[in-house]
Amino acid sequence: MKPIIYLITFCLLLISCKKSTNLYGIDCTDNNTKAPQEEIDFIKNYIDQRIANNDPDTLLKQAVQHPNGFYYIIEKPGDNERAETCSSVNVDYKGRFFNGNVFDSREGATFMLYQNIAGWQQGVRLIGRDGKIRLFLPPSLAYGDKASSDIPAKSYLYFEVTVNGF
Repeated sequence: MKPIIYLITFCLLLISCKKSTNLYGIDCTDNNTKAPQEEIDFIKNYIDQRIANNDPDTLLKQAVQHPNGFYYIIEKPGDNERAETCSSVNVDYKGRFFNGNVFDSREGATFMLYQNIAGWQQGVRLIGRDGKIRLFLPPSLAYGDKASSDIPAKSYLYFEVTVNGF
């Protein structure tokens, strides 16, 4: 009888442990990078200035600060299921600099969420399948001090993202 109790206890302990890697050994730990206060303040001032200047985008007033420092607007929450860090996500998106210039735009792009910038890893998980979100990302949650393709280092980025599936 004792061996069965030990076996059940052991199995329960294994089940209760939070797994941080997937079947392929890839680290699936949630990215909880936080932006420094000066970057958070910059985004808040940017949004406030657009509102003060009577920007026609009325949804700006709904921008919410995430605990890690980026701002977001959920236009459509999608279903209740959420992508996880190691999920393969299919999205439509448009990326812009804060001056409005588009640097990237794709439809039906599929990638592993953990392979993307921290702001996407955190923001895309806020909506479900068929959801739509706008992300205002500080440099520390985007490409930081490193340039990437047409994106200069220390860039503040704005994304419109629709999650098609995962």
